[in-house]
Amino acid sequence: MEKIAVNGLIGVLIACLLGFFGYGNFLKPGNDSKTKADGKINFPETPQTQNQGTYVPTQSTSSQTPTTTRFKDEIVIGSFNIRTFGTGKLNNKKVISSIVAISRFFDVLAIQEVRSSDQTMIPRFVSMINSNGSKYNYTIGPRQGSGRYFEQYVFIWNTDSVELTQKSWVAENPRGKMVREPLVASFRCKSSNPNQAFTFSLANVHTDPHHASSECDELADTFANLQHYFRRQAYPEDDIIMLGDFNLAPNRFRQFRQNRNFYALIPSNVPTNLAGNNTYDNIIFDRAFTTEFKGKAGVFNLMKAPMNLTYSDASSVSDHFPVWGVFSTRENRSGLAHGTTSSPR
Repeated sequence: MEKIAVNGLIGVLIACLLGFFGYGNFLKPGNDSKTKADGKINFPETPQTQNQGTYVPTQSTSSQTPTTTRFKDEIVIGSFNIRTFGTGKLNNKKVISSIVAISRFFDVLAIQEVRSSDQTMIPRFVSMINSNGSKYNYTIGPRQGSGRYFEQYVFIWNTDSVELTQKSWVAENPRGKMVREPLVASFRCKSSNPNQAFTFSLANVHTDPHHASSECDELADTFANLQHYFRRQAYPEDDIIMLGDFNLAPNRFRQFRQNRNFYALIPSNVPTNLAGNNTYDNIIFDRAFTTEFKGKAGVFNLMKAPMNLTYSDASSVSDHFPVWGVFSTRENRSGLAHGTTSSPR
């Protein structure tokens, strides 16, 4: 979708300036289910058109929980920090059955805090998701961290409704001020008319809780660099969505709030953690460009229907709840995103 709203010009100029002053070496590859990372590269390859598969639409209709009800023109994009996700949870039948059931609510799900060094864990996890006939795939980033603490980012997606259009890669911060740099992956909704299908790029994030404020400032720069980078490609893209565990409520964002069109789906007064006292997780985008947002978003409270977990069982899954938003499967080329009235809240 190529358009620049008047009220988005400032953001574009900032993106261009930031890109000019040193974003060129901030990209390195991640892994997907078919390829392995083989070192740093300057830029990923230009996305290539892929064959379209069978389209199965999806929708969320609830203000709090995405549903499995399927509609033709909407997809559900979500994010979930699965605390210390490793083989212990994978081998716990009660816990992993809940995580599998949660994952199936989403067309695309960004996962944070994969801790296991066992690189067979995520393929096994996706096989469990697909055990009921679902058709999910995954891409996983390199292990990142410091000292003895390392994590990986993962994207999973329903291949019936969405396809990966470009190998995932890590957006390196030129100043090296982030412990875990974002994993970026590009997708397209499956449609009978590929030229009208919603295309988008997701940046999966998890800030260091001890430096959340400064790392969110770095993420704002990374977001601007991504905007600049994707608009220069042979297949330009302006729908950049950053999602994950920011460890910071949007009303405490500093650099992001410099652009009035940046929008956080989860407002600061809606907690996303199990304890119910912090808004850590979010999905943010520039509403002047990502106008495909349908005005429906929420926090997936695992202690309410349809999961109905006890506090103890929910805690065994994670100390976070998933967050989600609903987007159109078709590109939209006019106006601001539906239902957005302010900058990050």
